[in-house]
Order: sequence, then structure tokens, then C-alpha cells
Amino acid sequence: MLFKQGKSYLQAFLLASFAVCGCETVRRAEDVKEALACAGEERSWVLPAGEAPSVYDSSLRDFVEFAISNRPEIISKRLAVDDARLALKQIRADAPVLSTSPWGGVDVSASGGYSASSTPSSWIKKKTRGNAAAAISLDLLLWDFGRNDARAKAACERVVAAECEYAEACFSVFSETAAAWASYFEKEALLDAAVSEESEYAARLDREEKKIEIGEGRKLDVLRARLDLASARESTVSASNDLAVAKAEFLHSLGAIAFDCGGEQPENENPGALAKGFADGVANEDEIFALSLTNSPAMAVTRARFRAASADVDAAVADLYPEISASLSLNWTDPLWYWRWGVNAVQQIFTGWKKTAAVDRAVVALKIAAADVAEKERSLALAVSTAVTERDSAREALVRAETSMKEAMENLATVKKELEIGEADRIDFSQAVSAYTKAAASRASAFYRAERAKAAIFAISGTRPEYNERKDEETKNE
Repeated sequence: MLFKQGKSYLQAFLLASFAVCGCETVRRAEDVKEALACAGEERSWVLPAGEAPSVYDSSLRDFVEFAISNRPEIISKRLAVDDARLALKQIRADAPVLSTSPWGGVDVSASGGYSASSTPSSWIKKKTRGNAAAAISLDLLLWDFGRNDARAKAACERVVAAECEYAEACFSVFSETAAAWASYFEKEALLDAAVSEESEYAARLDREEKKIEIGEGRKLDVLRARLDLASARESTVSASNDLAVAKAEFLHSLGAIAFDCGGEQPENENPGALAKGFADGVANEDEIFALSLTNSPAMAVTRARFRAASADVDAAVADLYPEISASLSLNWTDPLWYWRWGVNAVQQIFTGWKKTAAVDRAVVALKIAAADVAEKERSLALAVSTAVTERDSAREALVRAETSMKEAMENLATVKKELEIGEADRIDFSQAVSAYTKAAASRASAFYRAERAKAAIFAISGTRPEYNERKDEETKNE
């Protein structure tokens, strides 16, 4: 009877132990494994065509938000943050009572079983006797001389570093997306310039053919006009191919499939209009560098790793000292019950200088982290200087290009009028068209170069982008 009761108690005890040993955690793990297995079979990580924002119907802000939500590297960085936080949680679970997060280093274990053995009761018969046993014990870490606190501090800094790396990845995706956006619309503006050049030569050919019909023209002028038109059409085809490549690269930067999800291109009512993305910044190089030193995600990552290395030194030093713990256990061996308690201090006397070598390595790692901070500051200064110089030079180039374009438009209009009355020839016309096309292309390139530089400054300094999305209009020559 006592054996049956003991066996029932043992079964209940084991079932209760299994219930508290993470059934919910196991269930979540199995759910994730099943979900990822299904995703692998369905290739659901590849975005179906049409899910990306339309190139022509969405704003730059929409594109950036879409890219940050869908780029795989952003998802990986976000999971790295979760992993760093769980690592910190694991360390804090071992914290002693005398620490910043007490009552973490509590270990409760349970065991149970049944054993039987046979004893000879006579020369002929043997009798089997068995008993059940169970035990529950409590171990509590009292003090570890700050070892756990130092490790927790290092883990906290690694959480900070992981969060800053996630922010850095978001800014990197933002910068890449904005640059691809600017490159796409730059190629579109260059295509508009090529189409404009082609239309001028087509109009010229039409005029020469009409002169032939009324007997006032020359066949040589018609042939030259056709040759100019053919060259202009080749330029248009090349610009169109460049635009197609830029569109594919732009969609790729969003994390989308690089085909069949760009939307339908609307008719361009004003080919001279340029799509602006960001507000004009007025901060100089010194102001941006000072802001970047405290706000740049890359700088924050390096400094967090430096602080983590400093905490690792404290942990390595604390590892030289002993651990003090207390224990309490309750044991039952049918039919006896007994309990015990104790206080223990554990100190390793000699470990072959492993722990002292660990301290030395931690000090070296701290020096390396300090050197990384200095190197990151140098790299940051160069990146800021380059981006600001690019922004300012692009602005100056844009001012010159706009002036050149206005002069080229006036020159082209004048040459066309003189051509009609015979005061200009084909060479004058070709030079005027070429100058206008070159000025339009230079204006578009300088404009979008400045947009890319402004995006780079936002990413380097770790500041929220200031969007100013509008069309910068330029009247087209009639």
C-alpha cells in the first residue's frame, strides 16, 4: 500500500516538474520551426510582383518605409537585438542575492525514482524488495564579488550596440534607397533630354523634306538631317536602356522583385521637371561632425563596444574571487524524510594562470576597442567632409547648369529663327541642340547629385530625414 502511494506521488511529482520546465517555450519554438519550414517550401520571403510601391505613384518616404520593412538585412539586425536581450536575460538569471538584480541565481532541482533488489530468503526462494525516492533541492548564490554585475553590464552594452547596429542598418538602407531613387529619376531626366534632342532633329528633317517638296531645299541637307536624327535616336535608345537598369536597381534596393512592379509610367507633361526629395540643409561641416559624434549609429556602436570591453575587464577581475552560496534540500526515501542546509564558499586555488591570462586579454581587448573608437572618429570626419563637399559642389554646379540651360534655350530659339530665314546653317543648329541637351543633362545630374549627398548626410549623422518632395519646374523651350 505504501509503495503504491509512493509511486503515485512520484508520478505526480514528475508530471508537475515537466509542466514547469518550459512547455510554453517549447510550444513557441515548435511553432516558429513549422512556420519557417512552410515559408521555405512556399518561398514566401520573395515578395510577389506588384507588392512594392509604384515608382510613379508613391513618395520617397513610402519607398524608404517599404525598404526598411522588407530588406532581409534589417530583419536580421532586428533579430540580433532580440538575441542580445535574451543573452542579457540569461546572465541576469544567474545574479546573486547581493547584486543589482537579486534573487536571480536561484536553482531548484527535483529528482525521483524507484529501485528494487532481490535478497535470498532461503536456498530455494528469493524475495524482491523496492522503495521509491524523491528529492528537491534549493541552491542560492549569495555573493560573487561583482562578477555577475560586470557581465550584465557588458551584456547591456552589447544590447545597446545591437540596437545601434539596427539603426545603422536602417540608415544604410535609407541612404541606398534614396540614392537609387535619385539615380532613377536622374536617368529619366537624361532620357527626357535625349527625347527632346531627337524631337528637334525630327522637326529639322521635316522642314528640310518640305523644302524639297516645294523645290527650295537640297538633298544633301535632307541626308544630313537624317544622319543627325539617327544619331539622336541611338542616344535615346541608350538613355532608355540606362533608365530600365536604374529602375531594376531601384526596385532591388527596396527589397522587391526587380521586374513588373514599377507601375505604369504617366505621360510627362513637363520633361524639365525634377523630383525633389529632401529639404535644403544649411549646416556646415563642423556642425554636422559635432552632431555625428554623438548621434551617429556607427559611432554609438563603437562606443558601446568600448564600454562592454571595460565591463569585461571588471568581470575577468571578479572571476579571480570566490563564490559564496547557500543550499537547502529535502529528501524522501520510503519511508524516511530528511532535510539539510549549508553555506559554501568555492575558490579555485590554481588554474594554470588561466584567469590571470583572461584579465590580460580583457585589457588588450579594451585597448583595441579604444583604438576602434579613435579610428571610427577619423572615418566619420572623412565621411562628413566628403558628403558636405559633394553637397556644396553639386549646388554650385546646379546654379551654373541652370544658367547654362537658360542661355542654351535662348540660343536654340534664336538659331531656329535664323535657320528659317537662311542666316544660320546646319552646323549652327546642331551645336545649339547639342548645347541645350548637354545643359539639361548637367542640370539633372547636379540636381540629383545634391539629393544623394543630402541623403548621405542624414545617414552619417543619424538624424531623421527632412523630406521636401516636390517638382522643381523648368520651362521647356518652345
